[in-house]
Amino acid sequence: MTAKPNHLRGSLSRAFLVCMMTGASLPAKEAASGKGEGQFPQGDLRVTETELKFPGLVIDRETQEIRMDATVCLDSGILEYVVCRKGTFEHESIFVTEVKAEILHTALLLVGLEPFPMTGGLKETWWRSARKAEKSLLRIDVEWAIGDSVVRENIANMFRRNTGNSEASADGERGGFREDVPEGVSSAWVFTGSKLRMLDNGERHYTADSVGTVVGIWANQNSVIQYGKKTLNPYRGKNQGMAVNEYYVPELGTKVQLVFSKYTPFDAE
Repeated sequence: MTAKPNHLRGSLSRAFLVCMMTGASLPAKEAASGKGEGQFPQGDLRVTETELKFPGLVIDRETQEIRMDATVCLDSGILEYVVCRKGTFEHESIFVTEVKAEILHTALLLVGLEPFPMTGGLKETWWRSARKAEKSLLRIDVEWAIGDSVVRENIANMFRRNTGNSEASADGERGGFREDVPEGVSSAWVFTGSKLRMLDNGERHYTADSVGTVVGIWANQNSVIQYGKKTLNPYRGKNQGMAVNEYYVPELGTKVQLVFSKYTPFDAE
């Protein structure tokens, strides 16, 4: 996947094309003026004075936060992803979403982020350089309702080292086993952008939509967003890879919003 929008035109939605061809990151002239919400052809995108609204995803025009609907589908066990599409990797992802992966890609472009692709066979090089790609770094938070209150947690709190510990906390303190918490910063996420592939009928297809890998931990070129810190294969034994941090994850079936935002570069470890 390249950072140039014209390379995506065979796959992405009509709404994305309309937005990008206006030349504006978050277009203002399409906002409704006294007549309620503006709407692009086919209902792909509605534009108001404060928001851009895709199906299941909203961009706040002032804060440039992206909010995407999702549901908790796993509250214990090994992880390879944190977000997947419905009917794919619910057995090893914390959240499942029905939002098209290409819509998330579109939203990330519209708030000014640029893809930093993961190239096959060069993952070691990618890990060394990805977290220095300032225009590709982002933070992911999770919001959900408990009664009349809204809880917000950094998504990195919801997974931990796959040490084999099966309980949420050994000492009663928030955050589970201290030795299980991943080292480093909590916002090491990189917009990788998945990739396009050619179908037999000649059409180009956005791979993350069919494969289902929206936000990955274990390295996967098909993910839209990738954890920017090297992790090992969790299926190769104890102390490899990541697992659910049971203490932080809401109950199965809980409706949440995943909040994506730009991240200020951090010091490399």
